[in-house]
Amino acid sequence: MTAPVLTRGALSFFGQRLTAYRHFWRSSLISSVVQPVLFLAAMGLTLGVLVDRGRGLPGGVSYLAFLAPGLLVAAAMQTAFFESSYPVMGGIKWDRIFEAARELGWAPNLTARTLAGSRVDVVGLAICRPARLLGLEPFYMEFVSGVESVLIERSCSLLLRLVRNVEEEVGLQEAWWRGRQIGGSILVDFRLDDPRVAAAERLGMPVVAVGHPSLTGGLTSVWTDDATAVTEAVRYLAALGHRRIARVGGAAALGHTATRTAAFDDAAGALELAGAWQVTTDYSGESGARATRSLLSAAAVA
Repeated sequence: MTAPVLTRGALSFFGQRLTAYRHFWRSSLISSVVQPVLFLAAMGLTLGVLVDRGRGLPGGVSYLAFLAPGLLVAAAMQTAFFESSYPVMGGIKWDRIFEAARELGWAPNLTARTLAGSRVDVVGLAICRPARLLGLEPFYMEFVSGVESVLIERSCSLLLRLVRNVEEEVGLQEAWWRGRQIGGSILVDFRLDDPRVAAAERLGMPVVAVGHPSLTGGLTSVWTDDATAVTEAVRYLAALGHRRIARVGGAAALGHTATRTAAFDDAAGALELAGAWQVTTDYSGESGARATRSLLSAAAVA
């Protein structure tokens, strides 16, 4: 008699059954293990005591020893029957429904899934910028592109909206969350005492805050070390021999601008520069160029 050979078809079938079993192993565990154990405890340990106190069973076997093998065999038979009949039932009913839906091009409706209470695979992002400036700012173009590249791998979408001020964004985020239009949000451009921190905590909305933890409260945050970057830039220019240095920055109200401004002042003071100036702009190329020309024409930078 030759030993059985595992064919490619058998291995494929085993892999398919293993993948399917990962979805219902909890219910199988209850029916195959927990239920027989509970029955054994109820009938073998409690009722068995009463049986053993009587005449007992022929051969001097305790009721528990008599019952346990039967339960073991019943559990094995039940599991074997379930595993052999489930694929047959699946092929007759569920697989045919799935194949028909796939051939018809059916896809879950986002609104219906929202009403059913399922997870919303949409991430919100509100940016406080005029539309004309957003297209000119390389940072946000690359930022949005990076977010999209990650979300698309997980079949999620990005809901992007431009707002005029922080108060408008707070109302927008609340409307998104209460209307189940988003499953979470990305918050950017934090300010000192930013009202969005308290609003997000009050709503219980999942949030990723792009900003230093000193600005984002207890929200999950990611950030760059703005202070170190500015300090190293000033030190580098000073090492090249420059003693009068200026910095053209962004909006003064933003938290990361305040961090960079403080780092620039600290570095300039530590190096005892002959002059140090900072000018804020609105992030547009025209505003930055105008500020730079003004500094150069005044001979403020050596």
